Amino acid sequence: MQSSPRSPGLLLRRLRAQRGWSQEHLASRASVSPRHLSFVENGRANPSRDLLLSLGAALDLPLRERNELLAAAGFAAAFRESALDDAAMTPVVRGIDLLFAHAEPHPALLLDHRWNILRFNTGAATLLSWLGADPLALAAAQPLNVMRLFFDPRGPLRPHVVDFEAAALVLLARVEREADIEGDPVVRALAAELRALLGPIDGTASVPHSSLPVMLPFAVTRDGVTLRWFTMLSTIGTPLDLTAQSLRIETYIPLDAETDRVMRRLSNSSG
Repeated sequence: MQSSPRSPGLLLRRLRAQRGWSQEHLASRASVSPRHLSFVENGRANPSRDLLLSLGAALDLPLRERNELLAAAGFAAAFRESALDDAAMTPVVRGIDLLFAHAEPHPALLLDHRWNILRFNTGAATLLSWLGADPLALAAAQPLNVMRLFFDPRGPLRPHVVDFEAAALVLLARVEREADIEGDPVVRALAAELRALLGPIDGTASVPHSSLPVMLPFAVTRDGVTLRWFTMLSTIGTPLDLTAQSLRIETYIPLDAETDRVMRRLSNSSG
């Protein structure tokens, strides 16, 4: 039996190769014999649903990719995808609201797995207004992508970002790494678009994944005032839903007292 282009065997082999793992390593993580894994990858054995779920967990695949692995073998999806306004998502939405409230007056964003902004708090709207943008107009331009917002030379952020090139190269490396690992064609296209937005000179540079910093400061300046944050990405713990797993809550933590003071003043004046 030969593997088809979308067979589970070829998908598993590609996913394993992307991580630089041997068959023995993946087999050990999934508690399966290397011989059986080899047969599955070569199309000589049909994997069971349980085996594919075990291999997906061993590879630490996003739930969306685990469903795709099951579909390639002819099995039904194991994980559902809920809308944010579904009743089942109520606890998740409450948690997001709580994080948004705690972040005030500093920015907080709700992102999906492709870096699209689903929601932002008042602090984010305040910052965008201070930089001369119209938050409502930006929100109406769906999908609003935080990476495009950062990289676009015609957008409200890039002209004000301190040391833009250094920050952009680190962010680009992150998006490219996610595109390589997850294989999402939309994220791959986004990475190519961002590299093009850097320009023909800056865009030739890159940052090795091993050199990515522990923390990437984010600073903007306008009229002699500089605001500085670092960002934290929060995710939903042990999710069993595609939407819940893909959500990222990005909160901005001020790096100095001046940033906190200015944001509180801007928040009070806009309120």
